[in-house]
Amino acid sequence: MKTYITRLATLFLILMGVGLQAQSATVKYTISSKNTLSTTGTAPSGSSATIAETYGSTQQMSSGNSQTLTLSGYNGYKITQIKLSMHSNKKAGSGKLSYSTDAGTTYTYIVGTSSAGVAFDNSSWYGEWTQSYVDVTKSVDITATSSDLIIKIEATANSLYCQSYEITYESASSTPSISLDKTSATLNVGDTETLTATPENAEGATTIHWRTSDAGVVSLSTLTG
Repeated sequence: MKTYITRLATLFLILMGVGLQAQSATVKYTISSKNTLSTTGTAPSGSSATIAETYGSTQQMSSGNSQTLTLSGYNGYKITQIKLSMHSNKKAGSGKLSYSTDAGTTYTYIVGTSSAGVAFDNSSWYGEWTQSYVDVTKSVDITATSSDLIIKIEATANSLYCQSYEITYESASSTPSISLDKTSATLNVGDTETLTATPENAEGATTIHWRTSDAGVVSLSTLTG
């Protein structure tokens, strides 16, 4: 019995420790014309996205104007990175970047504050002025709710430009659980994947070989008592 428990405990540790990082995906929303998006990459199933631009010219934001990206159907997912394709004027342009997980009732600021913007040549944005589009990448930890998820850029000095939003996301339920009995182990990874491991030789053997249902996710071959 002690050997059996040790084997199960070891199996648990191996399953927990190898290859259980949440699988991420990336979707890119590009502003193709005024208030219009094109989508590439892999969006969450059943999700949708819209863009609202307050300035007369698409992709541009003068002082007091904004872009609002509204993401629907992201509940159950966590956004880990936002990559913006942006530029400023030659030596001017400032603003704020924020998000809301409750359809715009409250905002959390990634760049700037509710009362102040930041110049584009500050490291909070890109770190230098540029009239060519560059990547502005922000690591975030945003877990969506059943409400719309909103990402907003507000210009506070002329001008900021943004042509696309690239979103990297993963399942918000990435903590695995495991159930064990004498003949098998079942591992649940997030909401999407169930893995099983079964012994290939007789119970009581000094070395038990386990086979998993997805060797690419869990790298497990041999257990010793």
